[in-house]
Amino acid sequence: MESNLEMQLTQQWQFDVLGIYNYNREEVGNLSQWYKLVRNQLPLTRGCLVEFGINKGRSFLATCLLLRDLKDKGLVDGTTINVGFDSFSGFP
Repeated sequence: MESNLEMQLTQQWQFDVLGIYNYNREEVGNLSQWYKLVRNQLPLTRGCLVEFGINKGRSFLATCLLLRDLKDKGLVDGTTINVGFDSFSGFP
């Protein structure tokens, strides 16, 4: 039996409960291109993904979970790190 932390998110209600974007959908608003880029280019690159101004973390957490899913499927080696920054007062 897998723990809740290891459970794969597959249904829209799971994303809704967490309050994050569903990176599995084709159309995720203005983030569609970002998730396509992560899926298609990440296996070809190494390093960190950096997000500035994470606000509530909806896209940041979704990207972290997408990285985990790609690693579990063997599409990336798991060395890529997702890093987020926020000033909590806005950038000048």
